Amino acid sequence: MLIENGTRTSRRTVAPVTTVISQPSVQAAHRGPGVKWTTSGLGDLFSSLSAAIEYQCPDDEDALPNLPITRLISQIPVVWAAVEWVLGSPGPVGGLDLRSLARYLHESSLDVLRLGHTRLNAASEHLLCYRLQEKHHYPADHATHGRLVSIGTLLVCAMFSRSSGQHSFYRSIRRLHEKSGLPTTYEDLARIGVHREHLLHGLDELAETNCLLGRLYRQYAFRMADEVFA
Repeated sequence: MLIENGTRTSRRTVAPVTTVISQPSVQAAHRGPGVKWTTSGLGDLFSSLSAAIEYQCPDDEDALPNLPITRLISQIPVVWAAVEWVLGSPGPVGGLDLRSLARYLHESSLDVLRLGHTRLNAASEHLLCYRLQEKHHYPADHATHGRLVSIGTLLVCAMFSRSSGQHSFYRSIRRLHEKSGLPTTYEDLARIGVHREHLLHGLDELAETNCLLGRLYRQYAFRMADEVFA
């Protein structure tokens, strides 16, 4: 994804033959305040959860798909392996093994090239992120891309669980976000500069589109956000 003069464009590339990762550089960035970039990377990675739900939801239907979790995660095996890895780790995000994290992030990016599209990696959770960033110009080192994207991911997963009755799925994803250091409350959002009225205004703008978050907001309005973050 390239951004030039406010315009986003996607460029098709080829899968690299070799990837070189500087372990000392990555380890240094993972310490102290720099752990926010690890959190941001996880937030972007886990956006595939909501994108996979949206992928199964026809554009002309307001109802969320009622599909088993096994079918959902079969579409995003690398991301789900990362979910289980984080949930199964003994400590917080700062204690994660960075080699494993780098592998999951890299394999997920290669999936885009293998599939030939980004619909299982980015959907309306990214649209909400862009609306919020363009409207409020949050500092990029505070309200990072992954943190902003995670807002829509959590909303979609919550509404999917509510609609399908698979409440354990949402409980797992909420615990995943908490363990990853991603925002799960309005208080968390306020710490990165995102206020309730920002979120509601962004969702209201999406309601004028046919993306999944827009359709959900037309149904539930502010109750959707309050149910998750209040």
